[in-house]
Amino acid sequence: MADLTLTSANVAPSDYAIIITGQAAAAITAGQIVYEDTATIDSMNRPKFRLYDANATTPTTILAGARGIAANTAGVNQPLDVAIYDPAFTHGLTGVTKGDVLIASATPGAIAPVADLATGWRPAVMLIATSATVAVLQISQSTTAK
Repeated sequence: MADLTLTSANVAPSDYAIIITGQAAAAITAGQIVYEDTATIDSMNRPKFRLYDANATTPTTILAGARGIAANTAGVNQPLDVAIYDPAFTHGLTGVTKGDVLIASATPGAIAPVADLATGWRPAVMLIATSATVAVLQISQSTTAK
């Protein structure tokens, strides 16, 4: 299989989401998975967000792990809201069915079905679908590669 297709305009956290805010260190689209880059700090001394890559080799990315899913689209140095938990996250992905387990992909920021987990990836379960459009966002991950 391949990464799931994202329609960022359809991404929406629920009223029950836990959201953290910060700045984007790169262009980020709503619905993409991000991590906090401790090497890039904003004016409030917080790590900026970058796209997470499940098979990254840089220590910063590996140790930081996936932090959440972008709730809005942001350009470089623009404000970014990141959903880190949500019992009813509208994910904006196509090809999802109830019960699907979705993970961070080796494509920076992308989401893939768990069946795509490959050697060299650091498993990061991001979403468990409760319907074709909604999922529980609760991150469970390992910094050890498969």
